[in-house]
Amino acid sequence: MNIEIPPMGFKPDPNVEASPARTLIPPGWYETYISASEIKRNNKDTGYNCSLTFTITGPTSENRKVFKNLAYVNPSAQAQEIAEKELHLICAAVNLTGNLDHPTQLENVPMRIRIGAKKDNRGEMETAIYEYKKFSDVPGPAAAAPVPPPVAVPAATTDSPPWKEDDIPF
Repeated sequence: MNIEIPPMGFKPDPNVEASPARTLIPPGWYETYISASEIKRNNKDTGYNCSLTFTITGPTSENRKVFKNLAYVNPSAQAQEIAEKELHLICAAVNLTGNLDHPTQLENVPMRIRIGAKKDNRGEMETAIYEYKKFSDVPGPAAAAPVPPPVAVPAATTDSPPWKEDDIPF
């Protein structure tokens, strides 16, 4: 079968500037939701990945995207176990208690993720997700730090301190 590919008709614009390089998202907790998801074959065609796109809504880095691929069907038992554990945590974060039949069930539900950085397979640093929590489980950035209880201060005495007493035997 011969498929004819139509011409693109694309004319490059020499005035278009390159996109600025993406920087890592600073480590911390972020408000987010899963904005896209799909099931697809892995690169070696030996299993399936659940690919999730998280869109950050705050407190900073709004609209930045973080991607997660979970090897939920994989010949490596360890890879599959890691993916299943993360899926359990994600389901808990979005309050999904029934069966997960398709990752679209996880979409558009507010949650929080803890972001950090790790080296990718090329040795370059990339943003990574380390924890998932319900939206209400992690205090927001504006939450005040707990105030420590007051420390008891001993009452002042009229006695002179021991080092000023004259009864030292030398």
